[in-house]
Amino acid sequence: MEQLLKIATAAEIFDCSQRHVRRLVNKGEIAVISLGPSPKSDRIERSELERYIERNRYTRHTSCPSKYEIKHTMSEFAQLEKSVNELLAL
Repeated sequence: MEQLLKIATAAEIFDCSQRHVRRLVNKGEIAVISLGPSPKSDRIERSELERYIERNRYTRHTSCPSKYEIKHTMSEFAQLEKSVNELLAL
C-alpha cells in the first residue's frame, strides 16, 4: 500500500498553506482518499502529489501557461481521471 499523507503534510511538501492544498482538492486538481465524514480525515497518496507536480511543470525557457489554459486542462483531466476511476471501481 502506498503512503497516505495528511493535508498538512502535503502543504509542507509543497511549502504552501493547508488552505491552498484544500483549494486544489476542492477544484479536483488533487484527488483524496476519505477515511471518514470529516475533511480532516482526507488523505493524499504521495504519487498523486507527484502527478500534480508533473502536470504543472514548466521551465523558465518555455512560457508559463495562462491561468485559463491550466484550469481548462486540469478540469478536463480531473473529469477524465474521475471517469476512469469510476470504471475501475465497477
